[in-house]
Amino acid sequence: MDLDNSNFTKIDIHAHILPPKWPSFNQNFGYNGWIELKQLDQIDNNGNTAVMMHDDGRVFRPVVESLYSVEHRLKDMDRTGVNRQVLSTVPVMFNYWAKAEDNEVVARFLNDHIAEVVRNNNDRFIGLATVPMQNAQLAVNELIRCRYELGMKGAIIGTHVNDRSFDDPMFEPLWKAAEEHSMPLLIHPWDVCKANGRWNKFWLPHIVGMTAETTACALTMAISGVLEKHRNLKLCFSHGGGSLPYLSARANHGFLVYPNDMQKHVTNPPDFYLRKSPNICADALVHDSNALKLALDYYGEDSLMLGSDYPFLLGEHRPGELIEKCGHFLNNSSMKKLLSENALRFFNSE
Repeated sequence: MDLDNSNFTKIDIHAHILPPKWPSFNQNFGYNGWIELKQLDQIDNNGNTAVMMHDDGRVFRPVVESLYSVEHRLKDMDRTGVNRQVLSTVPVMFNYWAKAEDNEVVARFLNDHIAEVVRNNNDRFIGLATVPMQNAQLAVNELIRCRYELGMKGAIIGTHVNDRSFDDPMFEPLWKAAEEHSMPLLIHPWDVCKANGRWNKFWLPHIVGMTAETTACALTMAISGVLEKHRNLKLCFSHGGGSLPYLSARANHGFLVYPNDMQKHVTNPPDFYLRKSPNICADALVHDSNALKLALDYYGEDSLMLGSDYPFLLGEHRPGELIEKCGHFLNNSSMKKLLSENALRFFNSE
């Protein structure tokens, strides 16, 4: 079935941004580890205009101008028909490894920048905060500041904090605050395990590792009782929720056959909390119509949202194109939900 989707509003909930420059945090805080942004003398063969650098001079990632230039970003949005983006920092800037009080300073810097971009273009952008997760109270403080002082609509967090997963009681104040202050959380993989180097090739950390991180995070929060205790916590898992739709039956089976390990905290299997839950969402960044259909069956049409991972190469280069090509199983009403309506509701922006 061919649909007339030319006039559909598109809201991209997975779009990263950095300031065009920032101070040397290595010098400011007196220790190394902080990422720096260095402008290239000329554009390289892949169109990159800058690089994110480790403190030892190694390149972490080349970047295009769209990552830090709002003007260039707006042109890209107009060219690809994206009406609004939900802005969040790049996960390498989570800095959970650093001293918490220093990371609080960096988080405030990044959040103030996003808030300024939103203020100057409030019809085109929605802002998400980053918070210093290695200290729950500081994270709560910044979450509340961003909610009420900066007008942000949620926060982006990683899938773990160093060696702590989200079943750790230290995160309880954050889950409670996110519920109480209506701040949805976009969960994005970071600091991916590279299996002692075996995966550190062929972009496998990004293709396999990141999706595995997200899947493990979602299942941990379900099986540990976090989602049972925090029924109003709104979560969106990036990259289609990793492998969750594909592995959900395996997880439910494991819940039944390993009760001593998996039924310590809850009596319900993972699907009870994750499948077609009004507060559990995922972006639709799955790159394939069959995968999108599987995700739609798992999360439901009210819980999938357009997300492109802009402006990175593994993302969807024309945001929403996959959804728009799936008229054989998405009707007009469903397509509108995935392209914009679910995002407005999830981020309390209706």
